[in-house]
Amino acid sequence: MEISQSVSNFDLAWFCSLVKDKNLDETIKKAYQDSLPPVLKSDLKLWGLLDNNIKQILQILERFKRLPQFLNHLIQDKSLPEEIRSKLTELNLERMLIMSRDESLESYLIVTVKPDDKPKEFLLNAWLIIDDSVTLNNNPYRFWPLIDDGNQTEPEIKCKWDKISEHLGKLIIKSEEYLQGKKKDNLTIEFFLPIDLMCQEVDRWKITDPLFKEIPLGFSYPIRLRSLERQESSYLLRYQSNWRKNWDKVRSVLDQKPTPELFEHLQEIETFNNWKKLSISLNEKIGLKLTCAPPQAKRKDLFLAILQATTPIAIWTRCNLKNCDLAAEIERILTLNNLSRLCESVQKFRAEANAEENEQHLGFHLALLWENPYRLIPDNTRPLITPGQ
Repeated sequence: MEISQSVSNFDLAWFCSLVKDKNLDETIKKAYQDSLPPVLKSDLKLWGLLDNNIKQILQILERFKRLPQFLNHLIQDKSLPEEIRSKLTELNLERMLIMSRDESLESYLIVTVKPDDKPKEFLLNAWLIIDDSVTLNNNPYRFWPLIDDGNQTEPEIKCKWDKISEHLGKLIIKSEEYLQGKKKDNLTIEFFLPIDLMCQEVDRWKITDPLFKEIPLGFSYPIRLRSLERQESSYLLRYQSNWRKNWDKVRSVLDQKPTPELFEHLQEIETFNNWKKLSISLNEKIGLKLTCAPPQAKRKDLFLAILQATTPIAIWTRCNLKNCDLAAEIERILTLNNLSRLCESVQKFRAEANAEENEQHLGFHLALLWENPYRLIPDNTRPLITPGQ
């Protein structure tokens, strides 16, 4: 049996050195047996190995397309030293890159922005998901850390708000370098923000471009907003089940153009105060359509209602525009494409605004919340195993 390109590109010398450590024999053997297809597990006389011949193990697992499972079993085995698990994670990343050269990728840049203890300072962290479209990558180790100073267990960048875009530009370049030469639909950026920052114009942050000095971030990349509060363990414990149920509603209509009845429509918010009623109404919908700008005094109550209802999607304007029918324009964006492409529809609208250079264009003030319960920040992904859009 020949060694495939996927296997031959591994650091086989290092991988083979693992079996020289007799303390790891049982760990490797168990990971191998657990990774075999069920039909083969019943005949370990044929497929079981007398010794840990790593080349033979890799060949057999590759033949039955079970190599990802084998790597993930080892990566998640806490009895292995951390340095070995880290190296295995690198090998898994290399394998994904090799296997994905001729495939279209669903790539994500995951960014968290948290207020620091120091006034007016923030903590920035980021991970790359090379491809989130396949089940085999749907585990905590599909997140590739982009920030690492070599010292901290959970490295983060500390900076002022006005410096975040500068760091973000470097993270985007780093992500694109990982994805260089790969076919990809687009690199989607998901910002995890506290709810009091949810109306910040992150899509208008400027990044450098090879052809232009600066361009708005939202013109170049699809952007989704996420709430950090939804990542907290206490929230997940209480609301995760209902969140998943609501996401199931979203998945059932992803391949359709959304109809008006799928979204709760809030047209006036200045005098609105019945947030409990809004939360109840949202439970019957897949999302919220807000066709008026939420004032500062109402934002916390608004986003708390969204959190309580575990609403997956929300679209709103950050500014009340003159001579613009906001309800009609937002409805036009919602129905431009199938729901699965809503993020791209918003990006197209932002590009139109940038081309017109008209501050009264809705594309400059549009925000989109897209909350997938199966794509959380790394600390919260371990118990989630079901893939989703």
